[in-house]
Amino acid sequence: MQTCAVVPAVQRDRLRECAELLSGEHDFRSFMGTRKGLTEDLVTRRHLDIELRPGATCVDAPHLQFWDIVFSSKGFLYRQVRRTVAVLVAVAQGRLSLEDVQHLLDVPSKDSWNPRAATAPPHGLYLQHVVYDPADLAEGE
Repeated sequence: MQTCAVVPAVQRDRLRECAELLSGEHDFRSFMGTRKGLTEDLVTRRHLDIELRPGATCVDAPHLQFWDIVFSSKGFLYRQVRRTVAVLVAVAQGRLSLEDVQHLLDVPSKDSWNPRAATAPPHGLYLQHVVYDPADLAEGE
């Protein structure tokens, strides 16, 4: 999945540090939105890779730097990507600290979500590439 964010230049380092902290294998229950029908026994451990790339823009605004945020995983939880973008932006803007993010990972719970990171809107988010294991596509099993 890929999305785009605008982050002032002085806060790029915090954005990168947060992306590094969130990359890897973690229990992302704190990043999962609630939805009717989701069960508490759902496996919420995922391996997530986050790549930050300078993005293109269609507006003439040289003072703004756009970033493409690319997420790679074998699967995503409900609203995980949107909430992860919200945390990345909140850290870059100084509304959350890296310690706040570490708490989300250390205490995985729907009650751990920090409201200073408003869930990012879905526009700008799109599925870019899907890779299937050939064994999963084999017939007759």
